[in-house]
Amino acid sequence: MCSKYLKQYEEFIGAYEKIFHIKSDESIEDVYNLVITVLISKYQVRISDLILSLAVAIKYNYRSIDIYVQILNKILTKYSITRLPDDPLTDYLAHCNLELVRDADNIFQIKLTVNSFPKEDDVKYFIMYDQIDKFKEYTTQNPLDDIEINIPLYSNIRLLEACAYYGSANIFNFLISNFHCEITQKCFQLSLIGGNTDIINECLKHYEIDSACFDYIVASHNNNFLKYIFDRDLYELQYFNFEELIYAQNLKAVFLMYEKDKNSIIPWCAGFSQTLDLIKTEDLNLSNTTDRSYILHYAVKFNNINIVKFILESLDKFPIDINFLGIGGKTALYCAATNNNKEIAELLISYGAEINDCGGSNPLDEAASHNSLDVAKLLIMHGADVNSNENEDMETALHWATIFDYKEMVDLLLSHGADPNKQDRNMMSPLHLAVYKNQKDIAEVLLSHGADPTKQDSNKSNPLQYAVSKNDKNLVEIIINHGINVNLNSYEGENAIRTAVLFNNKEITELLLLHGVNVNSRKGKAGKAILHYLFEKRNIDMIELILSHGANVNIKEKYTRNTCLHQAVNDSFLEGIEILLLHGAKLDPQNK
Repeated sequence: MCSKYLKQYEEFIGAYEKIFHIKSDESIEDVYNLVITVLISKYQVRISDLILSLAVAIKYNYRSIDIYVQILNKILTKYSITRLPDDPLTDYLAHCNLELVRDADNIFQIKLTVNSFPKEDDVKYFIMYDQIDKFKEYTTQNPLDDIEINIPLYSNIRLLEACAYYGSANIFNFLISNFHCEITQKCFQLSLIGGNTDIINECLKHYEIDSACFDYIVASHNNNFLKYIFDRDLYELQYFNFEELIYAQNLKAVFLMYEKDKNSIIPWCAGFSQTLDLIKTEDLNLSNTTDRSYILHYAVKFNNINIVKFILESLDKFPIDINFLGIGGKTALYCAATNNNKEIAELLISYGAEINDCGGSNPLDEAASHNSLDVAKLLIMHGADVNSNENEDMETALHWATIFDYKEMVDLLLSHGADPNKQDRNMMSPLHLAVYKNQKDIAEVLLSHGADPTKQDSNKSNPLQYAVSKNDKNLVEIIINHGINVNLNSYEGENAIRTAVLFNNKEITELLLLHGVNVNSRKGKAGKAILHYLFEKRNIDMIELILSHGANVNIKEKYTRNTCLHQAVNDSFLEGIEILLLHGAKLDPQNK
């Protein structure tokens, strides 16, 4: 039965095995054309899924990272990709010292952040390419302890373990014979990535296959060894990293596992669209769960709509709760919102999926935090509560859209009645968040829809104080122009001008003075006026500015009763003393 499916998807399987075993001297054009013609054109693999698979492949074939980056960038350019899911792609890229950037046309490209790839005269390069003669020569002049191995995504790699990862059998054997290096369990695990039979066999003499071994076998497409261990019953199928198997799209491993134990692939096999026929015809127990998730969750999470349709049409046969909190405490509809998959979301809703919060899983919040506009519109159309905040942090969808700077989503939510003044657990409104994240456009939209600029968070800080602390005059102007009292105090009684002075921002200070800020306020915790703070900082320009706007030259600190003249004399601040006297400071003020 397994052979039938292997034959049916031979090209798909072959293309992915090629991707995961690219040689460092491989023709980029040949691999790129294989990806385009087989995976994208014939099998309609989604670009985002393909990019993730290529990122995973780098983890298991770091030696060819440069080729992967070039292929990825050719794909991103050809299909003008401007949107990609962050999780888990950015994690894989970051661990390989790669990041997504945008070109002049807003199209994603991938670039190296740190070039840790060894040069040709580096001993790490000798190990990577199993250059035994050069390595032997190196060892005659240098101690092995000086060699620091760094393979992204693998920490604390020893020399012999690096040889196992790269499949460098000559150096591996040389180290064992001449330096008596220890074969560790990690050696065995990494040898299953390197795929060198001699190294694997040597490690097998010392260790048995553990769960990490199995993860590496299936994710790196080492399917020959997978068949080997199944044929000899060397490993009993149990929990493993099936999500990485899906990211790697190792379909052959799925069929081999099915042949070993058909129900072992339920529910996660729904991450592969090619398993539909197998699910429909092979009498599988679709009620099985893994990580408390049903097959429906995996079908939705990985956008396999035909599997979703089949499962929903078969709910009378299999006791699957459509609102069950599966992967990470999420419902299936929540997963559809993550992916902005409107078609799947419509199907789920038609079968009774809960629109609003379900045990802390709110689809609209998720749509807002991923800018899933199509699903958000659908949810709202079906009655989703745009002001629901039944989550741990009491955040609404508008909070989430603001946090991630999704202006279109903010516009959509506001146009359907989202409350711009709803506060979260920390009493922060969406306007607080917009100002904190320096999002001027969203701040203006929120204010134009009635956001209250006087709202205070749990520290009694208002959006104006946030804007001043951002040192952004334009943002301060936006808030002032919507009628805020510039003398509102924070929890310590300080107003916005103190923050402006501490940041030494003359422009913002002048703007606040222009709008009537009280320069003689002593409501702060320390009982000092702005002039006192300026004398502490010896800021002549700001002192003269404040004095020119009515600052009381003889004002006393609330608790010490010291004037600025006391302070200037104590600090031998001669220039400050001169300014104070020029502005009429009394020579005989009494403190306590």
